[in-house]
Amino acid sequence: MARDAHVHMTALCAVGSFLWISSNVERHSLIVYPRLSSVLILLISGGLTWLASCLAAWLPGSDGRFDERDADPTRVMEHVVPARPRRYFAPLLIFCIFLRLEIFYRVTSQLQCSVPGIQAFLCIYLVVYHVLYYQKARPPPPEEDPWATPLDDLAFWASGSASLALGSIALVCYSTFLAISQGTRSTFFCSSLLDSRLSTLAFQLAGLFLDAVIISLFWRILAWTKTTKVRLRTLAFVLLLSGVFIKVFQILISPIISTGEGYPASIGGIDSLYIFDVFIDSFAFAILVISLGILICETSPIAPASIITFICGMAATFQNIAHIGTWQMQSKLVAIGPLYLLSAGYSLFLYSTNARSILFIPRMLLIVLLLATLIGMTITGLVKSTTQKNHPLNTIIYETRVESDRWLRHVKTSENVRAAVGVYHERHYGRDPPPNFDKWFEFAKARKTAITDHFEQMESDIFPFWGVKPEAIRQAYNERVPKEPHIAVVTIENKQVSHNYQGDGENKKVLDELVAMIQGFVEHLADMKLPINLSNQPRVLTPWYDLRKIDVAGMKKKFKHLSTRSVEDPATDGAGDASLPEGAAAQQSPEKQGTGDKPETKRQAAAGSSVVIPYTKGAMFSSTKAWREMEAAVCPVDSPGRSGLHWNVRDFCTSCAKMHSDEQFLKRYPQSKSLCDQQDLTRLHSFHTSAPPITPFQELLPVFSRHKADGFNDILIPLVPPAEEGPGVNKDFRQRKDRVYWRGTIGDKPISEEALRGNHKHRLVHLVNNATAADDVTMMLGAPAQGNWYSYETVAAREANAVLPLDVGITEYACEGGPGCDAAKAELGQTRAEGDPLENRYVLLLDEDTAPPPGLLRTVRSPGSVPFLSSVFGEWYSERLLPWLHFVPIDTRFHALHSTVAYFVGLKGRGKVNGRELEFEARWEDAEWIATQGARWADKALRREDMEIYLFRLLLEWGRVVSDDRDSIGFKLDQA
Repeated sequence: MARDAHVHMTALCAVGSFLWISSNVERHSLIVYPRLSSVLILLISGGLTWLASCLAAWLPGSDGRFDERDADPTRVMEHVVPARPRRYFAPLLIFCIFLRLEIFYRVTSQLQCSVPGIQAFLCIYLVVYHVLYYQKARPPPPEEDPWATPLDDLAFWASGSASLALGSIALVCYSTFLAISQGTRSTFFCSSLLDSRLSTLAFQLAGLFLDAVIISLFWRILAWTKTTKVRLRTLAFVLLLSGVFIKVFQILISPIISTGEGYPASIGGIDSLYIFDVFIDSFAFAILVISLGILICETSPIAPASIITFICGMAATFQNIAHIGTWQMQSKLVAIGPLYLLSAGYSLFLYSTNARSILFIPRMLLIVLLLATLIGMTITGLVKSTTQKNHPLNTIIYETRVESDRWLRHVKTSENVRAAVGVYHERHYGRDPPPNFDKWFEFAKARKTAITDHFEQMESDIFPFWGVKPEAIRQAYNERVPKEPHIAVVTIENKQVSHNYQGDGENKKVLDELVAMIQGFVEHLADMKLPINLSNQPRVLTPWYDLRKIDVAGMKKKFKHLSTRSVEDPATDGAGDASLPEGAAAQQSPEKQGTGDKPETKRQAAAGSSVVIPYTKGAMFSSTKAWREMEAAVCPVDSPGRSGLHWNVRDFCTSCAKMHSDEQFLKRYPQSKSLCDQQDLTRLHSFHTSAPPITPFQELLPVFSRHKADGFNDILIPLVPPAEEGPGVNKDFRQRKDRVYWRGTIGDKPISEEALRGNHKHRLVHLVNNATAADDVTMMLGAPAQGNWYSYETVAAREANAVLPLDVGITEYACEGGPGCDAAKAELGQTRAEGDPLENRYVLLLDEDTAPPPGLLRTVRSPGSVPFLSSVFGEWYSERLLPWLHFVPIDTRFHALHSTVAYFVGLKGRGKVNGRELEFEARWEDAEWIATQGARWADKALRREDMEIYLFRLLLEWGRVVSDDRDSIGFKLDQA
């Protein structure tokens, strides 16, 4: 009994450590340097295993191998002592570990081409090996019992049957594979020209075989050690020597083959978070190998492998059943079927191996629990409906219409100055409006503003500066910021406004227009300066911890009627106004210092950058890693985006899209831009897949920009778009072409292997134009034989593209050669533009590499075209455009693109889908309504006059923030 308790406890440790590693590894930074991580984990876990050997007295087998086992010949799989190991087994084991890690690197580098769930078949290898080499002869059957029933005969045959063990474990492995492989795939694509699904599968199978070899060699070596102490020290030596061998081998072949990938360029590239993750995962890995090392010697390699496979299969089936009725699981049979196979297979496997209990659970109780689980999950799955009476988009659009009426009342509550001041007090915790607020209100009313009380974007932009001393802000915009590249300064002094830009071209026109707008109300403004960002990217990216300290100081100014004790943070207790970092330029990298005086090359000027754009593979990796670390630093410590890396590009990240989605469709558009809640965006958008041309500031500096992405701290300002307006298209909605149209260009940012497959433009073109036979999409279609009911179905991407009017393509490549650029041209092709995009009913708008879509306002203003918008950027007017009312939002993952298009254009008469004609009527009336509503709203809230109104209020707020007496000044009603 003591032995059984030790074995079960060891099995629990093995299973627990395995589940912890598998669930947490994605949140850790080890994958950034995979080769270095593997070497360090082998060395550290080897050292920890050596230390554990000193505590072997408390572990199973401390006094030697257990010899008091029952001599039951039917227990063919519970314990077998293997043949004595050969002398070459240890070096062979070390070489197999090295080879397995190399295959792991190869598969993870092509993860998008891999097959999920292959590892579930490991148990079959182990059982076959056991049956072929260690199968004992079955005992002779007992004398025939005249009272024995057929069930008794069946039980005797099952107990210890090698064929049943092999068949049942095959059933367990196959059902686990089926359950795991049902996961939704990401649109991060496997290139048909550059990648190979077949070779990746071959590597996966080779890795699976090596796993079985490694486990068998470990078993052969460890089983012949006499005590747990010797066993652990042997295990420690293998781990330590494996780490040393891998590193030495890489050093020896480095003159012939580049092995630098997977290592930092210097020791300075390793941060404290990486070191912490290495130690935590090494500790967990040490527990895993120690537990498995003890367990396989006390039972066999099959026992832990089968338990882990069974648990993983059950977890996958539970998840699939929970998703029944959603777009991620359309079939009840596909979800529930593997649970039946898994339960039956594992029950038979327990009898065939004569296992009496698993993880302290007796066999009979486990089977009863499996039966109860089977019944409960079957009922749960069957009661869930896979069809819907109404299309989800129909519901979303209706709810949006209702919410829009409430929103319009919220944004324009005030009809006079007194009411406006009251609303301002209510929404700003008692703070007075800025001086000359009444002048602004009169200015806005005279221009028939549609919004008087809703400026949340402006308030969130300016709020952090309440935590910075006014003199520090003025020093920054007087001395620090103007020295940076692509920054112009607009000066307001003595009721006059001017800018310091000396060049010609579009930038001068933009600044002249800005000065002209300010000129209309400059007499009401205090003296100030506005550093204007002229580059086509946001510039200020302040880390969360630094911004948190500044925000806490700002809250003490914002919450006028709250105790300061309630807003103090332990990290900044007692802090007042913060100062901007001194010597900021000295803290920057050499590439950022003095860039304002460096001459620009032609390539740099085209990119709007003063720094050299990395085009070599190593330089791209280093710059992208540094960029992702900067982005991760803006996220709270407990957010998913804090790790800065999302490595599983193969599978759809359900948790990432859950917060802003309603079933398959994007509903909460502002939340869809959040980087900290969607770590997969770092691999799915060109703004995140490679570093921008200009390294952002990490200090909180006053910079006014046209647009920004989530996490940036630029202050958004209305700037007249250069060449935004064009001649209108005088056709109504019904006269325009019934298709979704997009033409884009590939910028001059370097194209890495990751960016080639993850860039949002590349993924769209691949999904629509280059879909392979392995690519599927999920669409909301009419339910078969159920009239006007709807259900989700999996459709081949090629078939979906054939029936939907999708016209997308790349018209121009600005990249200047190189492997990445050539590969992009070969993969994506080139398509000529076909007239004005507004000739089409549906215009798809995608972000540029570092900026929002061009032509957005023009499309919104057109009453005959519906904007299909996919963007991670925001501009001053973004909060004024409501999704499903003024435009159709498209998630940048594109998983709902085909369903969304099908809703508006219909499928009736367009061809067969999944082998049948569909009576899916077009909802073009909803599309026409969205196009009309967007144009009408743009004429009310997105005019030049609205830009002036927004700008006037922004500068009033900014003028107060930079004033030394900002805490005492403000507009009082008795001043009116």
